[in-house]
Amino acid sequence: MIITVEISYFPLTNECTIPIRIFTDKLSKTGLFVESDAMSSTITGEYKIVLSCLSDIMKSLMQQHPSIFSLKISNACYVDLT
Repeated sequence: MIITVEISYFPLTNECTIPIRIFTDKLSKTGLFVESDAMSSTITGEYKIVLSCLSDIMKSLMQQHPSIFSLKISNACYVDLT
């Protein structure tokens, strides 16, 4: 099943741009369809792959920084990958 996740990352650090850059760089290397803008990133792909990648990335960042992630997950609002 193809899903789309809209995710916003809020690192609770004085210098938040570095963790955000790490987050978007890691997302871009997943091979998934990723679009990032100033407020959020949108990731589209196979359910298990998307959630597995997000789980790994989020865990890594939360181990380094106090963090807030806000996610919306949909199987009805996705980019046609064909």
